[in-house]
Amino acid sequence: MTAHHRIYWFRLCCAWLALAGAVELFFLGLTNAAADRIVIAAGSGTYRILHVHLLVMGFLFSLILLMLETRFRLSGQRGARVFSVLYPAALLVTVALQFYKSICQLFGYQTLAAVTHGGATVAHTALGVALILFLVMVYRATADARSQSGDGGA
Repeated sequence: MTAHHRIYWFRLCCAWLALAGAVELFFLGLTNAAADRIVIAAGSGTYRILHVHLLVMGFLFSLILLMLETRFRLSGQRGARVFSVLYPAALLVTVALQFYKSICQLFGYQTLAAVTHGGATVAHTALGVALILFLVMVYRATADARSQSGDGGA
């Protein structure tokens, strides 16, 4: 499977989860079906940010990644394999923890603080490392493209 195909399927899954599965259909249906057991008011809680995380960090970021991959072949850069595993895994853990916390908030259950806070810290740190790795890859790829075109760097 090429880098384009991996990015495409990641983008497609994030878009599907963001628009249909995780937020729009699931939480709207859940809040309507279980209205008598829901503790927090509609429109508040962690479940609102699931949509943003999946749409921006999943779908839109992968669009940017796909355009840069097409132009600069980022998958040939050192660290590309680490990035292609670390970023989706960290995003998946982040979204899974938000989903867990959302369900607990909706029904008034206590969350395991070590899981939500500790897991979120680890996942966001991994996302930060992956994004720094991504910026280094973009820098190297643009420097390589500049040197191959004979521009020299100015």
